[in-house]
Amino acid sequence: MIEIIQRGPKAIKTCPKCGCKFSFEKNDVRINRYEYTGSQTYYISCPQCNATLDIYLNIFKNRVGDS
Repeated sequence: MIEIIQRGPKAIKTCPKCGCKFSFEKNDVRINRYEYTGSQTYYISCPQCNATLDIYLNIFKNRVGDS
């Protein structure tokens, strides 16, 4: 039986606009900060069509380098 011992640092995303499937790491994620509300969102850009894709950082939970 195959078992995951420890998850790797990369996540995989498929762009809903162009269909490109790509991997990325936590350091590829950018932050949008909103001064008026004090909130922030996380995003990455599709490497093929440059569409902005929202990301939830919990996808990196329990991956290499996280505690």
